[in-house]
Amino acid sequence: MAHKIAIACQGGGTHAAFTCGVLTKILETQKAWAVAKGPKQFDIIGISGTSAGALCALMVWYGLAPKAGNPGSTGEAIERLNYLWDIFAARTRTEVRHNALSWLYLRLKELGLPLPEHNPYGVTGIAADTALFGLVLLGARGKYFDFKDLLDDCCPQFKENADNIDWPKVQVRCLAGAIEVLSGNHEVFDTDLNVTPVTTVPPGWRQRRPFSLKGVMASSTLPHVLQAQRISNLQFPYEKDANGNYKPRDGLYWDGLYSQNPPVREFLTEPGPSGKPDEIWVIRINPQKGMRGEPQKTADIEDRENELAGNISLNQELDFILTVNKWAKKYKGTPFATDYQQVTVRTLKMSQATAQELLASSKYDRSPLRIDDLRREGSQVAEQWLSNWPNAVDEYPQDSSY
Repeated sequence: MAHKIAIACQGGGTHAAFTCGVLTKILETQKAWAVAKGPKQFDIIGISGTSAGALCALMVWYGLAPKAGNPGSTGEAIERLNYLWDIFAARTRTEVRHNALSWLYLRLKELGLPLPEHNPYGVTGIAADTALFGLVLLGARGKYFDFKDLLDDCCPQFKENADNIDWPKVQVRCLAGAIEVLSGNHEVFDTDLNVTPVTTVPPGWRQRRPFSLKGVMASSTLPHVLQAQRISNLQFPYEKDANGNYKPRDGLYWDGLYSQNPPVREFLTEPGPSGKPDEIWVIRINPQKGMRGEPQKTADIEDRENELAGNISLNQELDFILTVNKWAKKYKGTPFATDYQQVTVRTLKMSQATAQELLASSKYDRSPLRIDDLRREGSQVAEQWLSNWPNAVDEYPQDSSY
């Protein structure tokens, strides 16, 4: 019997090209094993992501989803995923120069030079917008710097006002995490709500919204780079008028790094039609352990801060799964154990040498060489890992460290 798998993709800028390589190999292997009908089988029932991890999750889900008479397929998921990274990379001469200058600016700031801060709402934001318009005239592609153009091109059957997804036939669930700036809500954009809409607004600081390209953009909106992503006419649990009626407003969203990186708990607390997964595979971008000794320089301190921030929410969610696993084992045979099954959590991560080399500033490097190297490593890591799965690979938390 095939294992039911949910895959969770951490955010991490262009370092998530590693995730692209991992997912490509997972999809290729799943297809090959299904054809061979051997003893090792798995079905992907869900995929989640935050920031660049949400982009990867979106592409896999979109390729697998039935749409406009097309049933979706593993091959299409692989093609869409790699197409995203192909066109996201700096390709034209203008884009290559822009990428080099942008990375140099970030690296110099990382080294402590007193360069001006970028504020997407201020003068530097206006100057940047003007410069981007000039880049088009000089040969840059619109989808190189316009997020909406990029996703519309990658998901032509899921654009705003042109949703051709055959929702009743969707088999794989997709989640994208984001933070709503004003309420502080940890929000998840969830394809299950496109299949079965929910009209009530639950109390608390965790909300689910229907899945959309705007939701994925919200998950990837870095506040020091882009203005908050707006999604209109939303209701929030504690925002009512004197008569107790909700006061709809625009939701303002920042990167899911500030909430869930990536969403995991929803696979268990709000299981979809396929039920709960047997295993959750986490594709980790931010190393758990420090790679370069005690951080003493400003650049090293900020780099380690970035890594730690990317792991806080993930580790909390995974640790709670382990706690529930212990309870389910302890109370085996009781109603509690019936409701809460054992879930195995595993980690796929880049090599220690690569993790040690990469810096926070390199998360913004869109050079084809960097992206292709990380994709290649992701494929190699996944191939070796899958050859040993399930009995000869470790589980979380042992496998999250080096």
